[in-house]
Amino acid sequence: LYASWRAGERTRLLRLTALLAVFAILVNVPWFAVDRARDHARDHYNLAMAYSARLRGQGQGAGDDRWRAQDPEQAREHFERAIALDPTEADYPEGYGQLLMQRAMPGATRSQTDWQQGDQARAAAAFAPVRPLIEQAAALHREAARLFPRSFRSWASVGLAEFLLGEAASGEEAARHYRLSAEAGEEALRIHPRYQPAAQNLAVTRQRLQALGGD
Repeated sequence: LYASWRAGERTRLLRLTALLAVFAILVNVPWFAVDRARDHARDHYNLAMAYSARLRGQGQGAGDDRWRAQDPEQAREHFERAIALDPTEADYPEGYGQLLMQRAMPGATRSQTDWQQGDQARAAAAFAPVRPLIEQAAALHREAARLFPRSFRSWASVGLAEFLLGEAASGEEAARHYRLSAEAGEEALRIHPRYQPAAQNLAVTRQRLQALGGD
């Protein structure tokens, strides 16, 4: 280009400029959309699922049972990144909600045991750290169900989360959570009438509502 300009070869200069423009378009236009941020969301989701799982390993640090420990914080980071990049995909909030429920269940189970044994103070102390996880999980599963309304697993997970919140509450607050749990369970069974986790949770939820004098 410089030599053509110095030599005053206008026709050759125009041709080279046009050729350069063609190459610039070929190189810089994302013809196959591989550079779009949303296309990386699935990668973050896959990483989140890997960090959520206990993977069998034989290397150093695998542990006595030869399973690699989970890394919940890395999983949370990648789930949140996936959701931010593609908020239209139901798998991402669904997977994130499952992770949070998994983390919350030990504390929720301890709280239920303490409650059944009459130690209300200890039950409340056990539930306090996991309440935010369960509340966030319920919201994530509701979002997954909104994005994919036929996801009976998402509705069943909403039912379980609301049931656990009801177990840690009392009076009208407990009844409200149980009603939300029942509604979610009924929706899950409407979609999949033989889905046992939803049926079992719904049966217990209805017992709780009857004990509180609810409908």
